[in-house]
Amino acid sequence: MATSPSHAPITSAPRPQLGPLSWLIFSSRWLQLPLYLGLIVAQCVYVYLFAQELWHLLHDAPTLGEQQIMLIVL
Repeated sequence: MATSPSHAPITSAPRPQLGPLSWLIFSSRWLQLPLYLGLIVAQCVYVYLFAQELWHLLHDAPTLGEQQIMLIVL
């Protein structure tokens, strides 16, 4: 009769302990959250303003001259 080898229970490897400086740097990543959220909001405002200007350009394109269109695009 063949016996199956007994397997030891799988345990996770112990996590290495971080030094105080490493822990401080790793923990401070949450300080950047307000900055990133502010950048996301600012980018949404820019997208909204861009879409608004693009709509005005497309809506008024038949009545605008070449120079006016170029100035709006720039």
